[in-house]
Amino acid sequence: MLLDNNKITLLAFDKLSQNSKLCNFYVSDNSLSMISVDAFNGLTALEVLDMSDNYANIVGTFQDLPNLRDLDIGSNDLPTTAPAHFINTGSSDLYYIGLYGHNIVSVEPGAFDMVDGLDIDMYHNSLSTLEEETWRPYLEAGGTLDAGANPLICGCDIAWLFYEDQLLEQVDDYAHCTDGELLHDLDPSIFDPC
Repeated sequence: MLLDNNKITLLAFDKLSQNSKLCNFYVSDNSLSMISVDAFNGLTALEVLDMSDNYANIVGTFQDLPNLRDLDIGSNDLPTTAPAHFINTGSSDLYYIGLYGHNIVSVEPGAFDMVDGLDIDMYHNSLSTLEEETWRPYLEAGGTLDAGANPLICGCDIAWLFYEDQLLEQVDDYAHCTDGELLHDLDPSIFDPC
């Protein structure tokens, strides 16, 4: 279903469950004010869900979407904390979650599916740190993280990225500290006292 760029302000999300064979749902670049993502739960054929650039208040969680591959909810109105179980679709094929362009300050552990090769795009948010409890399991599971354009403080709280398992390699090349220095350019020895 392709509904991009139509100036839609209201959509009957509660009727989506009647479309059990819905594979792709594109409703980006509209003017929706609220999106209840619980309406998608149980749409087992859904593979692509793009609701980006609506600047809508997104409520609910993404559950029971076993075939979802691509989820883009960038540039909407999300809470400042991504809660546990926010995106736990049950899909082993999920390869992209777009959460760019929000004001997310923190992400709770267990907020996302743990899928090998999953790319989470957190570009242009308000993360001041990358909490080890949240991000280590995800990166160890083979995920990658786009953390560019976030005000990362780059203290001992990110030292874990520089340990011998070199998880920093799975963080994009554009992630930088508040002083502008790229994470990948930091000298790991600055974390020795940590």
